[in-house]
Amino acid sequence: MSERIQSTLLSMNHCKTNERNRTMKMKTTLIHAALFVAVLLTPLASPGADEKLTPAEAKEMAKEAFLWGMHPVAIYHLRFNFAQNERP
Repeated sequence: MSERIQSTLLSMNHCKTNERNRTMKMKTTLIHAALFVAVLLTPLASPGADEKLTPAEAKEMAKEAFLWGMHPVAIYHLRFNFAQNERP
C-alpha cells in the first residue's frame, strides 16, 4: 500500500477510536446521572421504611431482583460483545 493510503486508514481508525471513547464517556455519564437520581429518590419511594424486614423476605426480594435484572444485563453483554468484536 502506498503511504497516503496507509495514513488515511490510520486516520480513519483514529477517528473511530475517538468516537467510541466519546460514546463510552457519554454512556458512563448518563448511567452515573441515573444512579444519582435513583439514590436521591429512594427515600421518597419507600413510605413503609419503618417496617422491619425479615431475613426470609429480604432473601426473596433479592432473588426476585436478581432474576428480573439478569435478562437485561445478559442482553446488554451480548450486544456489547457483538459491537466490540471485529467481524471478518
